[in-house]
Amino acid sequence: MQVDRLATQWCPLALTALCVSACYEGVTSAPFAGDHAEGSEDDDNGGEDDEEGDESGDDDPDQEGSGDDGSEGTSEAIDDSGEETSDGVEPPPGTTILFRGEPVYSRFVRLTHEQWERAVRDLLRLPDLPGLAETFVPDPPAGKFSNNERRLRVTEELTTDYTRVAEQLAVEVTSDPAALGRLTSTTDGPTFVREFGLRAFRRPLDSDEQQRYEAIFDAADMLTGNEDAFAGGARLVIETMLQSPHFVYRTELGEEGARLSGYEIAAKMSLFLRNTIPDDEALSLAESGGLDTSDGLRSEAERLMSMPDSVQSVREFHTQLFRTFRYQDIEKDAYAFPDYDQAINADLLAADLRFFDHIYENDLGMRDLLLSPVGFVTPATAALYGVEASGAEPTQVELPNRPGYFTRLGFLALNGTLRDPDPIHRGVEVLKEVMCIEIPPPSGEIPPLPPQEAGVTNRQRVNAHTGPGTCGTSCHATMINPIGFAFEHYDALGVEREVDNGFTVDASGSFSFSTVSFEFDNAIEMLNVMADTAQAQACYVKQIVEFVLARDLTEGDASAVYAMVEDGGGEASMKNLIMSVILSPSFVVREGAQP
Repeated sequence: MQVDRLATQWCPLALTALCVSACYEGVTSAPFAGDHAEGSEDDDNGGEDDEEGDESGDDDPDQEGSGDDGSEGTSEAIDDSGEETSDGVEPPPGTTILFRGEPVYSRFVRLTHEQWERAVRDLLRLPDLPGLAETFVPDPPAGKFSNNERRLRVTEELTTDYTRVAEQLAVEVTSDPAALGRLTSTTDGPTFVREFGLRAFRRPLDSDEQQRYEAIFDAADMLTGNEDAFAGGARLVIETMLQSPHFVYRTELGEEGARLSGYEIAAKMSLFLRNTIPDDEALSLAESGGLDTSDGLRSEAERLMSMPDSVQSVREFHTQLFRTFRYQDIEKDAYAFPDYDQAINADLLAADLRFFDHIYENDLGMRDLLLSPVGFVTPATAALYGVEASGAEPTQVELPNRPGYFTRLGFLALNGTLRDPDPIHRGVEVLKEVMCIEIPPPSGEIPPLPPQEAGVTNRQRVNAHTGPGTCGTSCHATMINPIGFAFEHYDALGVEREVDNGFTVDASGSFSFSTVSFEFDNAIEMLNVMADTAQAQACYVKQIVEFVLARDLTEGDASAVYAMVEDGGGEASMKNLIMSVILSPSFVVREGAQP
């Protein structure tokens, strides 16, 4: 347990921000020995389009605890009653899902920048988010979601960022009597250390930590020159604790196979469901043992899911899965779309965010994501749907002919060229994110599509270039193009159309992959059939599990995923799927090969 000892060793008594940085710098070298982990099969385009950063690097082949087996602690699931299901659940018929991740199973999972931002706000009881995480060095791409453990390393640059903002925040809070009054009602140093330490470290300080931080508090006269002894001591404690590994990381310090402590579970649930530190009620539950049973765990998860910030936190599942940050870059040809204004991009994003929130808040799931008639429009987008809206905020409406996310303006405009629909990218996105079908990158240089010609539809142009009898026969003709052509009823901006270049639109097709095959006349029929496939249901469940566990999945996780599908994964709500993961051993038991 060398890593754990490093995490609890501290610098000499006269602790400065630089000294604390040196203390936790050594801790990060064990969970992440290399620069950072190279992308797994779930990495999106090698990070090219990733919102978190664009760095790249190689795995250290001798990295301790890389754990490519991943079978420990992940082959069982817990059903709705809290009882364990049998091991070895077979894939549902017609399902081909790959589990080839490379989890680290780290004992030290660094807070994401979003978690840090919200944790600092709540820890210091600030009225608003500080906005400082925006100045941090971005995380490198790894995995599908920003909470993936392989992204969350501490570099020298991030160490510098933590030091800078810790000093800034400590000064701001303790130099303002009102801000310090919001933070604490005590004027007693030991009491402040104990109470603030409990919230910062998400657990009580041990006796040695309490003594050391009291000594830091008492050193304020020497180190800060602050005339107010309490404010000076509080400043030092805040500055050092904000840089402690016990604040920067979420920890799992128990033996492999042991249940996490109540405090570790409270932190893990709160950081996932609310993107912030546990509140006082969660910490009290952890102290009393209220999180040591499935019933207690379920009750607390339900409480957290009912909180407004849970909606914002879980929203990131869909926004990161579909990479909606790309909406800001949507552009259209001014001649083909004279009424288009880039300002509408923000409306497209706002509408889809409200739709994602609607799915979560109303106990809906994968089928509703694909098929729900509920939509959201603004005055700028309502006319494009042929409906009316009032007010600046997105208005909920019924869009019976535009079911689910994939027939809405945002997805379609994003996957449209300046002038024409883009069936290739529309098809690839659906196959990857709905069906979990890996699309190998094309070899060699990709020639551009030929320009549009009179008397030729967009479908005919794309087919002639990538369809049967071309170099795209094996992939485009059989998988990508048929799915993409289903959306030909929607132009480059996502507006419905019946005619393309003078010809009636043909959106029909057939699709075959493994044992899955079906025919359809348009996108609505295709999505209805797709929602019924075990492939799509297992894909959605797999991605939910990866998001909740904040790590890659391996073959050892497949049984639990398939068990959730058998228990109604296609019909289950997001909340029920998330609850199933939280109640599972993979969430509450220390797992993995890392010592």
